[in-house]
Amino acid sequence: MPDATIGSFTTLCQGISNALTNDVAIAPASDSSTKQIAVRALWDTGAMCSVVSNEVAKKLDLVPVSIQMISTPSGTMETNMFVIDLILPNHIEVRRVQVLGAYPSSCDILIGMDVIGLGDFAVTNYLNQTAFSFRIPSRERIDFTA
Repeated sequence: MPDATIGSFTTLCQGISNALTNDVAIAPASDSSTKQIAVRALWDTGAMCSVVSNEVAKKLDLVPVSIQMISTPSGTMETNMFVIDLILPNHIEVRRVQVLGAYPSSCDILIGMDVIGLGDFAVTNYLNQTAFSFRIPSRERIDFTA
């Protein structure tokens, strides 16, 4: 199971956005202090697990820890599983994240509920500008009806 440092960040988008993206860094779990690369992340609450592009996995010389069968809209496929360290904005580190190697659309890494579920995640469109915030660990219920 991943473990993480305590922290929070907010990402502001240009206008109303239909995709929640920001810049993060990733590194092999065994070498996060020296071999980090900056990548574009897509935050996806509809994904159960996180996915790294096969190109990024090659750049980082990630070694598969297992092979998994996954179901996608295109069908079932076999893919490698890797273990990475994920460095979010404001230096929040999520260590030992198991990610699948695949071809996520329009990003280098897709951040799924395996990471999002470690904290609190909120999206707003106040004044026609999308913003999303994440904090880890979860501290309280967010309830807009209260």
